[in-house]
Amino acid sequence: MTVMVNAGETNGIPCHADYHLLTEVLKGEWNFRDLVVSDWEGIKHLYTREPGGHSPKEAVRIGVMAGIDMSIGCRLIQLLRPPPRARQGKGRAPSPGSMTR
Repeated sequence: MTVMVNAGETNGIPCHADYHLLTEVLKGEWNFRDLVVSDWEGIKHLYTREPGGHSPKEAVRIGVMAGIDMSIGCRLIQLLRPPPRARQGKGRAPSPGSMTR
């Protein structure tokens, strides 16, 4: 089962940044253990549409910390890739599990 996060807001908080909604309610109270995905470019909207001057990297951090497991339609995930040195076999790349909460 998958839940896609709405691109809107709840009580003035963008749903992609809402820790209470995604983690405390959905994953906590409702015990949802499957995949939570962003709406199309929902993470990107955290820095292009929301006031506050978030950087792309900060938008990814906010979404992941709120409870997003996968970003749809957005290349921001590139910010979480291992550095070129690791991709060339000259360093240790992080495991996929270490890149999530």
